[in-house]
Amino acid sequence: MPLSALGLALAAAFVHALWNLLLARARDIEAATAVALVVAVVAFAFPAAAFWHVDGRVWPYVVGSAAFELVYFALLAAAYRRAEFSVVYPIARGSAPVFVLVVAVAVLRSSTSWEQAAGVALVAAGIVFIRGFHQGLKRGGVAFGLTIGSCIACYTLIDKAGIAYATPISYLELSMMPPAIAYAVAVAWGKGLAALRAETNPAAVVAGLATFGAYALVLAALERAPERARRLGADGGRSGDCRRDRARQPWIAPATERGSASLASARGGASARRCGAPHRRAAGCARARSSGAFGRRPARRA
Repeated sequence: MPLSALGLALAAAFVHALWNLLLARARDIEAATAVALVVAVVAFAFPAAAFWHVDGRVWPYVVGSAAFELVYFALLAAAYRRAEFSVVYPIARGSAPVFVLVVAVAVLRSSTSWEQAAGVALVAAGIVFIRGFHQGLKRGGVAFGLTIGSCIACYTLIDKAGIAYATPISYLELSMMPPAIAYAVAVAWGKGLAALRAETNPAAVVAGLATFGAYALVLAALERAPERARRLGADGGRSGDCRRDRARQPWIAPATERGSASLASARGGASARRCGAPHRRAAGCARARSSGAFGRRPARRA
């Protein structure tokens, strides 16, 4: 992997930890989380519109991912209010790749490599080395972390399949919008609009923008990484996992193949409709078929 890609990946990890830390230190964590989510959705809106491409088959994945994300953000805010950030965050982020690999191999019957297994083992060992499982148990930090990690794994596995039907930024905007709106409405209903206004500050805005920044940095790292590194990369967060392992993972390849088959079918149907026109166009269709001109936009009449 090039050093530039590695640097961007490390920067993405730093930015992701930054917005979590900003939310954990907020006076009203739930209200700050709601503000950050709204800011993130607004920040994603223009780039998503600029690169918009969504297939109709993406919606079941968007609904499933959005549901788990809503639970994820609700649990994250509750965990930061009740337990230590230094316990919850590393366990949540570190356990997610473990859950993803276990479910992929044991349930989805996916093949894996020794590099992936070794990476997951190192992550688990790192969690024990940094904190140890005896710390944070009284406040439920470990339980919160593992539950949040399972939510991350769930929407990661869903996103791996759903991203085949949309561009990454469009998919992320669609899957983030429902939980952002639902969570903001729930906080406004329970605490009032005054709580949201009180947490509309630079820290919450930076936290929201950082979610977009972390995602952009991961995409930039993937563009610079070799193809093998992209296929073998493993990240418990949603952004990196969405674009990886399509060739290796069996639950992604069929979706991509279905999309290609659908496109070919649509082109063939369009050609057939043109050739099914009145008899006076038969000669034109024959010429187009022989010259390979189907799919081109007809020239305008003078």
